[in-house]
Amino acid sequence: MTPVLPVSVVMPVRNGARFLDEAIGSVLAQTYTHVELVVVDDGSIDGSAFLLESWRRRDSRVRVVARPEPGGIARALNDGVHRSTGDLLARLDADDRAAPDRIRQQVEQFCARPRLGLLGTGVRYLDEASRVIGTDAAATGPTAAQGLHRGNPFFHPSVMMRRSHYEAAGGYRPQVEPAEDLDLWLRISERFEVDNLKEPLTDYRIHREQSSLQRAAAQAVATAAAHWAADVRATGATDPLAGLQVVDEKLLLSLGLSSSALLQEQIAVHRWAAELCEMAGYKREALVAWQAALAAAASLDRTEAARLLLLRARLRRAQGRLVARRVDQLRALALAPRLATTGLVQKLHAAGRPGSRTGHE
Repeated sequence: MTPVLPVSVVMPVRNGARFLDEAIGSVLAQTYTHVELVVVDDGSIDGSAFLLESWRRRDSRVRVVARPEPGGIARALNDGVHRSTGDLLARLDADDRAAPDRIRQQVEQFCARPRLGLLGTGVRYLDEASRVIGTDAAATGPTAAQGLHRGNPFFHPSVMMRRSHYEAAGGYRPQVEPAEDLDLWLRISERFEVDNLKEPLTDYRIHREQSSLQRAAAQAVATAAAHWAADVRATGATDPLAGLQVVDEKLLLSLGLSSSALLQEQIAVHRWAAELCEMAGYKREALVAWQAALAAAASLDRTEAARLLLLRARLRRAQGRLVARRVDQLRALALAPRLATTGLVQKLHAAGRPGSRTGHE
């Protein structure tokens, strides 16, 4: 039997009426019933306010915090946490869904592991019509903590935190938006355990309006800032982002962030956006994101661009786009011949022979 720990699910929304009913419904349908839902309306001008009032009237577990002017997701989240009452804080975005047993499974882990400060889950990817188009098993154990320093192995809408650990880490920092989540996870991980449940217990929706696609360039700068600040703190020095109001590329470079570190983050963020767009079938958006990733890679060095092309070639093979796959492979070989193995060269030559099926696996 799962011990009783009150959980507050904090959900920010700005003009999210399109998917809001699904998101709220998934929280209120949880098998674990000791849940309140705190929705922060960050200055919406669509029908979100009307839907929220309707839900509030129907279910006393729904609490609505209305902000007349948009202040950004970090401030909205901090406001929602401040207005909440649960010992555990869970996240869900207004365009995503939680599996019915997600909260119960996470609560069980927090009850069993006193040092656990952050727990995410794997995800199912949804398209705009709520169809499942992919899954992603989350990194678990030591791999999750290690992955924080190379990327972000946690899906923000999937996480649960202990309130005391959230407060000890200092909460979300607006100056690191839109990587406010990674910045907080890094600070929590410096004092407490972090982990994931591998199972896809959160539905992560891909659509053209979502922040991770619309703000990829800003995401790269903020992600670089979060990783760099964590590296500085690890030396025992003062957090270089503390007290700053705005963090931008020029400021980070002047404070000591290397241009190569920034380019690496740009590659990773734009590549991830490209892969999401590919999954959802957004061909034009995917092309733009790939071009941005390749431009950053080329600015770093030819070998990095070649590696990115070879990665895209593998995706093209999985999609059955064989001509595009060969083009990417040939471009990679032209940029960095030493990356080519004998086997790859042989496959490319064989693929060019009439009637050959080599390389079509």
